Amino acid sequence: MDYTTKQLLKISRFFLVIILVSGWVFYGWPQIWDNPPFPPKIEKTQAAASYVGGQVGSFAGKTSATTVTFALTNGSASTPAADDLVIVAYSVGSTADRALTIRNGSVVDYTLAGSELYQNDTYDSNLRVAYRFMPATPETTVVLSGTGSTADAGAYTIHVFRGIDPSTPLDVAAVTAGGINTRLANPGSILPTTSGAWIYVVGGAAAATGGTFTAAYLTDLRATTRSDTNDSNIASGYVTWSSGTYDPAAFGGGGTNTTNDSWTAVTLALRPAPTIIAPTVTTQSASSVETTTATGNGNITATGGQDATAWGVCYKTSSPCTTADSVAAGSGSGGTGAFTASMTSLSSGTTYYIKAYATNSAGTSYGSEVQILTNPAAPTGVAATDGTYTNKVTITWTKSTGATDYHVWRDAVDLGSAGDVATFDDIEATAPTITAGSAVSSDGTSTAQADLSLSGASANNGVAHTYKVVASNTTGNSVDSATDAGYRGVGSLTYQWQRSAADSDASYSDISGATSSAYGDTAAPAPTITAGTASTTDGSATDKVTLSISGASANVGAGRYYKVVLNATGAAQQTSAVDRGYRSVGSLTYQWNRSSGDADSGYSALSGATTSPYDDTTAPAPTITAGTAAASDGTSILHVVLSVSGQSANSGAGRYFYATISATGATSQDTTHDRGYIGVGSLTYQWQRSAADSDASYSDISGATTASHNDTGAPDDGSGRYFRVVENAAGAAQQISAVDRGYRTAVVVSISASDGSVSYGIIVVGASKTTIDLTDTQTLTNNGNVTETFNIMGQNTSCPWTLAAASGTDQYVHQFCKKSDVSCSSPPTNYTALTTSYQTLYSGVASTATKQIDLRVTVPSTSSCFTSQAIDVTIQATQ
Repeated sequence: MDYTTKQLLKISRFFLVIILVSGWVFYGWPQIWDNPPFPPKIEKTQAAASYVGGQVGSFAGKTSATTVTFALTNGSASTPAADDLVIVAYSVGSTADRALTIRNGSVVDYTLAGSELYQNDTYDSNLRVAYRFMPATPETTVVLSGTGSTADAGAYTIHVFRGIDPSTPLDVAAVTAGGINTRLANPGSILPTTSGAWIYVVGGAAAATGGTFTAAYLTDLRATTRSDTNDSNIASGYVTWSSGTYDPAAFGGGGTNTTNDSWTAVTLALRPAPTIIAPTVTTQSASSVETTTATGNGNITATGGQDATAWGVCYKTSSPCTTADSVAAGSGSGGTGAFTASMTSLSSGTTYYIKAYATNSAGTSYGSEVQILTNPAAPTGVAATDGTYTNKVTITWTKSTGATDYHVWRDAVDLGSAGDVATFDDIEATAPTITAGSAVSSDGTSTAQADLSLSGASANNGVAHTYKVVASNTTGNSVDSATDAGYRGVGSLTYQWQRSAADSDASYSDISGATSSAYGDTAAPAPTITAGTASTTDGSATDKVTLSISGASANVGAGRYYKVVLNATGAAQQTSAVDRGYRSVGSLTYQWNRSSGDADSGYSALSGATTSPYDDTTAPAPTITAGTAAASDGTSILHVVLSVSGQSANSGAGRYFYATISATGATSQDTTHDRGYIGVGSLTYQWQRSAADSDASYSDISGATTASHNDTGAPDDGSGRYFRVVENAAGAAQQISAVDRGYRTAVVVSISASDGSVSYGIIVVGASKTTIDLTDTQTLTNNGNVTETFNIMGQNTSCPWTLAAASGTDQYVHQFCKKSDVSCSSPPTNYTALTTSYQTLYSGVASTATKQIDLRVTVPSTSSCFTSQAIDVTIQATQ
C-alpha cells in the first residue's frame, strides 16, 4: 500500500468519528449536556501531517525578481490550502555572496529557516530556505529575488505540508551545513523531540558545470540544475521520523565534482499539529447579581489540545440550559484559566439556571449547573401625599415581582422594613409650622383709623421630603424607585390683634373684634393741626404777589404699638413682630384773604386762592412814567444824538394778606398777617424815527434799544426827522415818550489839484519826462468835511496813442508816483502805470489834508503822428 492510500484510510476513520459525534449532538443522546462533560473524555481525532505536493524550477542569471505560480504534483493538491505550510529553497551559483529574498505577492518575507547560507570558493554556493503558513485566502504565487547577476544561475524547490503545528512548525532548531572544494552537499544530522515529526532536507551547490543531485532516501526528491556562467544545483525532499538522531546521507550525482565548487545544506524537523479533544470546563457561583444583570463564572481547566473558539455561560429560566439558549461570551483568550461572562437583559426577581461551556474543534463541554435569583425591580408608581394629613405623610407604591420586603426612605434615612406591603405612614415627617411674620400698622394713611395688616405670616406645611422605595428578596435589593415629594399639611391661620396702652412697646391688650389679618383700628388717637405764619412777596414778581405759609402742619394722631397672636391647627402659637402706627390727618387746605386798601383791615376772600403758595395776579398792577425824548440839531455829520428824560417804572400799590387753614379732622386756624405788592420790571427802550420831516409814519430804528442812542441812519443831507421812544417794563402797560425833531450836518466830498496842469514840452520818440524834471509836482487837497479816498485814471489820445505798460508803436506810458508816501526821484522806481480805469491813489485823507504826486510820460517808440497831444488825467475823491 502506497503512502497516499494510507493517508486516505486515516482520513476516512476521522470522518467516521465526526459523524458519530454529530449524531449524539443533534439526535438527543440522553444527558449529553449534564455533568460529567459531554461526552466524558471523548477525543476528536486530528488528521496526521500530510504531504500536499511539490515543484522544482530554475532560471538563468537575472537581476529582476521571478514570480513562481504554485503548480504542485505528487501530493494531495495542486495548490496550497489555508494553514498549509509552504517551504521554498532558493539556490544561486555565483562568485560572490548574494542577498536572496523569498516573499509573497504583497512583499511579505517568508520566515527564514535557520540562516542564509554562503560558501566561498571559485564558485560560491548561496542558499536561502524559508517557510510560510497560507492565510485564510491562500496565496497562489511566491516571488524570488534576482540572482544578483546575469551570470549567476538560480534554482528552487517547493514542498507543501498539511497538519503542521502552526504555533511551532520547527520541532527543533534548523541544522545548517556547508563546504568547499566539492559540490556534493552533505546535510547535517537532526534529533526531533515530537513523535510523528517529519524531516525535510535540502542542499544546493555552485559549479562551473552543474548536474542533477541524487538522494534515494528522500521522498518526492525535487532536484534540478541550471547552467550559466556560474551554474546552480538544488535538491530537496522529506522523510518521516520514528526515533533517534537522523543523519541524512550526502547527495550523489550533481555533475563532475571539482575543487572549485562549494555547497550548502539545511535540515529541518517539522512538528505535526497535536491531537485535539473537547475542553474541560467547570462552573462557579455567579456573582454581581443585580436586577437585570449578573456575572457568570467558569474555568477552563484543560484545553484538550486546542484553545476554545467559543466559551462562556448559557442560561435560562428552566433547567437545563445549552448553547442553543441564551449565552454570554466569556472573557480571556480561550486557554486554560478562569473567565467571566456578563449576562444582561435578565428579568427581575426571576430564577435562572446557569452552566459554563467551552467549545473547540473537537466539541463543546459544560460545567455543573448553578442557579441565581435576580434582584427585584424597583417599585413603580411611588406616590407621597402632599399635605393631605397634618399628622403624617402616606406613601404608596406598586409591588415588584419577586420582592418579599420593602424599605421606605425619607431623604437619606431608611425608615426600616415595611414588610410585604404597598403602603406606609410616615408619622415622623417634619411637622407643620407657623411663620409669625411682622405686624404692619399704617403711618397716617387714614384719618379715621390705624390700618393694621400682617406681612410675612404664613401657616407652613411640613418640610417636603423626598421619598423612595427599595424592594428586596433573599438575593438583595432593587435599585431605588423613582422619587416623589410629600409633606404634612397645616390648618388655617387665626388672628387676634393687640394695641399698646401708650406710645411704647408695652402694656398690650386685645382689640375687641380685631380677628382678621387686616383690621381698621378706629379707636386710635385722632390727629391735630398747627396753623403757621403767612408770608407775601414785596415786588419780587412783576405779575403777581406770591403768598406762602411757613410753620403750618397737619399733625397725625399719637402713635401706638401693635402685634398679632397667630394660631393654626397642628402648629405652635406664634406672636408677630410689633410695629408702631397712627391715624393720619387730612391734607391742609387754604383760603387766602386780602385787604381792600393799603391797611390791615377790610379783608375779603380771594376767589380761587386755595393753595400755598398762591400767586395773586389781581393785586394792583405796576405803572410806567414815559418821560420826554430829545434829538440833536446838527451837532454831528455822522448821526443824530437821541436821549430820554423823566421816565420811570413804578411798583403796584401794597395790600395785606392772611390765610385760613383747614384739615380733615382738625379745627380751622388763621395764619399771621403780612403786607405785599406786585413789582415792576426794568425799563426797555425802542427808538422810532419818522419817515419824513413830519410827526407821522414812525418805524423802529434797528438796534436803538437804550435810553441814549446815536442814529447813524438819519439822512446825511441834513434834512430833519422826528424821534420818539417806546418804553416797556414787565408787569406795566407800554408807554411812548413825547416826540422831538433832530437832524445831521450835511456831508461835503470835494478835491482840488494845484496847479492842475503840466506841460511836458517836446519829447524825443521813445523818451520819458517827469514833473520832477519840470519842477511841477502836483498838490491834492481834501476840500470836503469828511475823510476821503483819492483815485486816479488816465486816457488814450486822439492821435491815436493808447495807454500801455511799455512804449511801442503808437503806445505810450503815463505813470504816477505817490510823493507823499515814497521817493519819486529815481524813475521808474515807485512809479505806477496809469490805466483807463480808476486806481486808488490815497485813502483815509482827512478833511483839509493835502497829498502830492509826480507824473512821468514816455512817448511811443514809433509814432504815426508827430503833433502836439493833450492828455487828461482824472483825479476823483470818494467818501
